[in-house]
Amino acid sequence: FSGGPIGVKLSPTMVRPGRGIVVRNIPAELTDEDLISFFQKFGRVQVLRVRCAKRRFSRLFNDATVWYETVTDARCAVKAIHGLSTLSAGVSHTSPISLAMPLFVKFA
Repeated sequence: FSGGPIGVKLSPTMVRPGRGIVVRNIPAELTDEDLISFFQKFGRVQVLRVRCAKRRFSRLFNDATVWYETVTDARCAVKAIHGLSTLSAGVSHTSPISLAMPLFVKFA
């Protein structure tokens, strides 16, 4: 994937230790397989829960809660994902997806 922010400062709620993360502004067209493929780039995913689409600015977006096997994996994901403006999901989408809104990530 590409498009990660450089020099983004994480708020205290984003750096609290834990194995779970919440990701907002995920394009609704991504499949569960796309999301699992994407999130597994940062570590072993134990649980992925996707909340159904919400309309934001005339587009549909999903939110997801991802539980990793280790706190280290979750921290890696938060640092890599927060603020992304493009997403390489890799399963049903062969080219990067330009996001209408940057991804927002925090610890669950």
